[in-house]
Amino acid sequence: PFKNPTMSAWPPGDVDTAEACHQRWQQLQDLRRAEGLDALLIAIGPDASFSRANEAVFNWLLLGLSGREAMSSVSGRYEESLVCLSERNLIFCKKADFQDLTLRSARWDATSLVAPDDSDVDYYEDKKIGTFIEMVKDCQKLGVFVGQNELSQDLKMTVEKWPV
Repeated sequence: PFKNPTMSAWPPGDVDTAEACHQRWQQLQDLRRAEGLDALLIAIGPDASFSRANEAVFNWLLLGLSGREAMSSVSGRYEESLVCLSERNLIFCKKADFQDLTLRSARWDATSLVAPDDSDVDYYEDKKIGTFIEMVKDCQKLGVFVGQNELSQDLKMTVEKWPV
């Protein structure tokens, strides 16, 4: 795997690369297609009621973490990120995370990132809602990640409780 040593956004000693991230992305795309889904949605933080399953998938996909490390919280770093994997991928993130997530997703096909200025909270929230609508507007079948302890009696109701 190639890693450009001038990529300052990669933490020192980080062995993960855009190529490794691309391989994990491809595995999720293969899963999405095999399940007949239009998209897979990964939501981090309060927008998914702090779903541990979403954090684990995000940590694995974008940070290369596995096992117990993948289950650890992103501790605010990527909080409020939304990732939609489909034929056209879309990532919503904080402006502070834009460069890092751009580098990590650089090898993904048809991917756009949205990182609005968060100094105006209303504008930021409007942009997040608009991006979410763009992510799911053409979806008939949407896949989400939930853990066993996050499930209520009805999966649909579990997801409907998410603020996003």
